[in-house]
Amino acid sequence: MNIRLKKSRIFILVILCAMITNAVAVPPDLTSGGVPNENPALTFNLGPTGLRGWAYHVKVDTNESRQILVTSVDAGSPASAFFAVGDVILGANGTGAIPVNFSADA
Repeated sequence: MNIRLKKSRIFILVILCAMITNAVAVPPDLTSGGVPNENPALTFNLGPTGLRGWAYHVKVDTNESRQILVTSVDAGSPASAFFAVGDVILGANGTGAIPVNFSADA
């Protein structure tokens, strides 16, 4: 195989890789006007808090999510005194004065 053919194949491979990389969706920034871009009807129960929320996901994999959009708050639940629909949860286990953002799967 000559050098020119090898270079052509490498060039095509690089272009294809770039196209695939650009096609991968990134999580929206919900604090800057971003909106759910993947099935906003699919929400997650946030444990016994009384909250449901939307998190960025690919199918049901939320590994890339770092924010949770609150989609419902049960009246009288532990969360009802602190959260409202539309709030964005950025982290947990902080004091408020020293927030701890999610650094892994939200």
